[in-house]
Amino acid sequence: MNNFSDGYFRAGIVRGQLAGFEQAAILDVFAAEVDEVVGRINDGKEATVYLCAAKSGGLLAAKMYRARRFRAFRNDRQYGTPLAHWGKDKRADKAMRNATRKGRDMGHLQWVAREWRTLEVLHAAGVTVPEPVARSEAGILMEFIGNEDGAAPRLHDALLHERGALDPATLRGWWESLREDVVTMLRCDLVHGDLSAYNVLIAEGVPRIIDVPQAVDGRSPEGLELLVRDLGNLTRPLQQAGLAGVHDESTAFAIKLYERYRRGRL
Repeated sequence: MNNFSDGYFRAGIVRGQLAGFEQAAILDVFAAEVDEVVGRINDGKEATVYLCAAKSGGLLAAKMYRARRFRAFRNDRQYGTPLAHWGKDKRADKAMRNATRKGRDMGHLQWVAREWRTLEVLHAAGVTVPEPVARSEAGILMEFIGNEDGAAPRLHDALLHERGALDPATLRGWWESLREDVVTMLRCDLVHGDLSAYNVLIAEGVPRIIDVPQAVDGRSPEGLELLVRDLGNLTRPLQQAGLAGVHDESTAFAIKLYERYRRGRL
């Protein structure tokens, strides 16, 4: 196993060195798919996303995870809960649930695998997440949501820049699409866990959900709490933009949706 596929998070590097190392890693581990790293798209809480020119033509996005000390998840223990229906090593699952030192290390190494599996499951189910292309221990190569001019705008930015100009029908259509995605996720036993207007992109007039490594098993004790929060964070800016009542009703809707899910009626 080479230095890149072994995961750059194991190297003794500082954050200032990450960009060059990450770009070299992309060209190494995704050599079959990537011709060139064009530039950086986003430097997020837990990873950096790079725009890549695909060997087959077109553009791809490479999401490269960074070391634990450079990550900024709000609640690493909550999101580190293993997805029960994917777990194969019961002792590892227990260590991660108990957040022991060994468990935290295991959980860190599984973040890439976790997002990859989530993308595979949700994309196959028809959720609007990016299509997964390839993976290594250091990152994931996926569909780029945007075009030659850049990444598609976030829902937050679309609502902010077009405030007062978006008609209710457009807002309603976006909400209905996102609501269907949330329902489909639950049918896959998943709750996004960090859904908001900041991780939804508007591409060609259609909302696309991104950033799913923190997805949790819908059957977990945190399932309902996170669903309520997801829908609250998503609907608040939509209501502020003019979609009347959608945020006021979000908690009741989330509870009703979750009850239907738990009874197997979705």
